Amino acid sequence: DFPDVEIEISEGSLTQIRRLLLDEGVDTGIVAGTSTAPFDHQADILRNEEVLFAIPVNHPYRLTNPDRPIRVSELMREFSGDNFIMSKQGSSLRMVYDQLFEKLSFQPKAMCETNSISTIRHLIASRSGVSFIAESCSQDRDTIAYYSLEPRIYRMNLLVRRRNWVMNEPEQVFCSMIRNYFILNDEYPFLA
Repeated sequence: DFPDVEIEISEGSLTQIRRLLLDEGVDTGIVAGTSTAPFDHQADILRNEEVLFAIPVNHPYRLTNPDRPIRVSELMREFSGDNFIMSKQGSSLRMVYDQLFEKLSFQPKAMCETNSISTIRHLIASRSGVSFIAESCSQDRDTIAYYSLEPRIYRMNLLVRRRNWVMNEPEQVFCSMIRNYFILNDEYPFLA
């Protein structure tokens, strides 16, 4: 529809995207977060995304509890001996489960920290530990078992924009396409 419009896509952390928006280095971004607060009134919630607990498919817990959600109170009892593969400090996932650990007064045994979801999945699949993974990143279901927690925990997927951005028609269409993608893929985002 707009052949003369060029879209440049960059990838970065929540902190980097926020800085780019403040410096007007980008017009808009799709981020995961725990709140819209860092973006004032510049964020639209695309959806609340469930954060799942991920373990190897051959983990002893999976053998006796293949399908039911894990009660939050079970985490300490059932997984205190497991290595936890942690997302880096400041990531939305880390914020979500750090809040959970604080509420439970639980200090997991951390094996490593990484900002790579594919590395986390690889380590889980190779039986090196357990972790939390957002639903949209829940792949490799033949080697990783994903569990909802009870009560469920979530992060937000946000469409954020720079302050005082007056959108032209192509920009409005682009942002509408992003919103529609999340509407259409809300039920099973990991299949999208």
